[in-house]
Amino acid sequence: MKKYLSLFAIALLLGACTKDLDIDFEQQDPNVVVMSCVEPDSVLSLRLSFSRFFLSSQPFRTIDNAVVTLLVNGSTEATATPSANGRYVFDYRPRVGDHLALQVQVPDHGTVTSATTVPSPASVDNMQATLTANEDNDRTYSVRFTLNDPAGEDNFYVVRVIERECYEWDGVRHCEDSYRYFTCNDYMLTGAGDVGSILDGDNPGEVFDKVLYFTDDYFNGQSHVVEIAPELHYRNTEALLEITSYSRDRYLYELTTSMDGDSFEDLFAEPVQVHTNIDGGIGIFGARNRILVPIPVSQ
Repeated sequence: MKKYLSLFAIALLLGACTKDLDIDFEQQDPNVVVMSCVEPDSVLSLRLSFSRFFLSSQPFRTIDNAVVTLLVNGSTEATATPSANGRYVFDYRPRVGDHLALQVQVPDHGTVTSATTVPSPASVDNMQATLTANEDNDRTYSVRFTLNDPAGEDNFYVVRVIERECYEWDGVRHCEDSYRYFTCNDYMLTGAGDVGSILDGDNPGEVFDKVLYFTDDYFNGQSHVVEIAPELHYRNTEALLEITSYSRDRYLYELTTSMDGDSFEDLFAEPVQVHTNIDGGIGIFGARNRILVPIPVSQ
């Protein structure tokens, strides 16, 4: 009984310590939002909308009356064709190395601009995979490959592991892809880890996730051997290494959006400013180049 009385007293004390604060949430004029991820040899498109006050329950408003133009390598100009729901499509497929300058004119909201360059694909060789564990029907492999980084440029990489399960249905082959967790202990990729982890000896720099972000800061222009340990759960499946090269702005956008974390577990975390490269608006106009490399895993 004393236990419940103590809990009741604590609840009353906490309730007595609350204080109401008056916060003035002034609504700002909506921003033009540009969202586009450019890929080589794919039709270039983008979506336009207006930003929305974060307490509003109204749906996002798309922009369907903008004039969208693109300047390729400082000379060739293309105009986008508007489609439904704020989508605009160019009759143009970017190539590696293209510098793209975007201009969006929105009536009564001025002009927003952005630019990006299509990156080269990652270069990978010497792919090897060794089975290191087999418990609870999970297959854990040690995967080793060489990443050949081009010299004279800054490069931004994202690594994922895909497990592909294929099956026959009504005489048609279907495949389903899923990203798997993997571990990486390479400090040149994961960073030096936080000071607390280093002092405590708790595997500083170790990453266990479905995605690994890193730059070529520590091995620019050199070949670097990468080792990861992915977990693959099923039999008779394919394993693929996905390595994506990003433009700097697209990389920072992906990285900052991934830092939001779990809304409950990270309740007291500092807010993260999502990266944008839209001058006069918000959003992202960036580029990526993805390759898939088979991982030679045994069944």
